[in-house]
Amino acid sequence: MPYLSKICIYPIKSLDGVEVTQALVLQSGALQHDRQYAIIDAQGKFVNAKRYAKIHLLRSKFDLESQIVSLKIPDSDTEETFNLEREIPQLEACLSDFFGFDIKLQKT
Repeated sequence: MPYLSKICIYPIKSLDGVEVTQALVLQSGALQHDRQYAIIDAQGKFVNAKRYAKIHLLRSKFDLESQIVSLKIPDSDTEETFNLEREIPQLEACLSDFFGFDIKLQKT
């Protein structure tokens, strides 16, 4: 008999997921908060592990309720924290610095 062992939601495509005990299925069939954003480059292409292995070095944590993402940048002793409703330009700047090229966060 099939069963669901865990649910992981990925608020920003290609970053770390969040394990949740339950998830709301939206009318579209998607899970609430899952892949709300995608990281894209200047050509509008996804910045993901298939194209940029460096993304594996980023660690991220999410607070889904308050829409906060915290990033742990390699070789840094601090975490950078951003509100996904108010600090998208700051998050894009942080990711652009990390990757070495312009990054945009696209709401999906």
